[in-house]
Amino acid sequence: MPDVLLKHNISPEAATRQTLPADCLPEDQVDKAKQLIKQRLVSVIHATYGDAEDASAEFTRQHPSALALNEDNVHLYPGGMNALFHVHRLLGFMETERKTVCYGFPYHDSLRMLNEVGSGSIFLGHGSEEELDELEKRLADPAQERILSIFCEFPSNPLLKTPNIRRLRALADQHDIPLLIDASVGGFSNCLLFPYADVMIVSLTKLFSGSSDVMGGCLVVNTTRSHGARLQHALNVDGGDGRPGYEDTTWWEDMLVLERHCRTFTEREARINKTAETICDYLRAHPKVAAVYYPKYTSDGAYDSYKRQGGGYGCLFSLVLPTPEAAITFHDELLCSKGTSFG
Repeated sequence: MPDVLLKHNISPEAATRQTLPADCLPEDQVDKAKQLIKQRLVSVIHATYGDAEDASAEFTRQHPSALALNEDNVHLYPGGMNALFHVHRLLGFMETERKTVCYGFPYHDSLRMLNEVGSGSIFLGHGSEEELDELEKRLADPAQERILSIFCEFPSNPLLKTPNIRRLRALADQHDIPLLIDASVGGFSNCLLFPYADVMIVSLTKLFSGSSDVMGGCLVVNTTRSHGARLQHALNVDGGDGRPGYEDTTWWEDMLVLERHCRTFTEREARINKTAETICDYLRAHPKVAAVYYPKYTSDGAYDSYKRQGGGYGCLFSLVLPTPEAAITFHDELLCSKGTSFG
């Protein structure tokens, strides 16, 4: 029996129930598969930084956050929601009885997670500058409750809005609050976000995998931020109970398949960016479509101020049709797999 099966207490019979793709790494190289996944994620994030010679770049690859980023900063989980749960749980261990600010309307399970784990959330669902003004006043008022963390998606799902990350970062710094950025909707690879985040959350089920047959998620910790350094310590050394806060609960077959799929991520993303933009331009000009939500149209240029050189607007868009009947017809006539999540 391969050592990996013994390590995970898997019987040979269970291991042969599903045939893995032929070009996956062998079963005894699961740890290598995980390391390769982490290396590719680090490489993708490094590529969002500007060249050292580019005087116009806000952050170059010589920035401390880029130099400190390596595979040790990446923590793999069975799914993106699992990653969000664990970082929120660890923050709650550090600072109890505090709520998380959810800025912008997120994926519904993310908001549910924030509300049900710990002390709940303060929901600023429009993700507007007016709500940032409200947050700034709340944080400056000593009579208001202290905040556990600020959470946002970049861009948001399903409205594809772009939060003002620079202003959120400034508020987080001013009031010593960690900033958590969920960049699953292509933001982690198309935009330069990592320097602003204490922790970046990415679902690997979606674009990174690209085949809809495997799940995964990760936390990428920015150890050059004070709260990022605390979280890295909590994950690796003491999560609040004297033991490391991180436990690898990923399934070994998932990691082998995810490693196989993500080999082509960079090439696939470039094609998907072009295809999605072409489709959205067509739909937006179509007389039977009432509205298209896509970062190219929903951010008034804000998304472009974070977009890396050569980056795109991602794979996800939402559209509104003029009547419920039109929406039903469109859905029924669309010849593709349909589900409740773009994962």
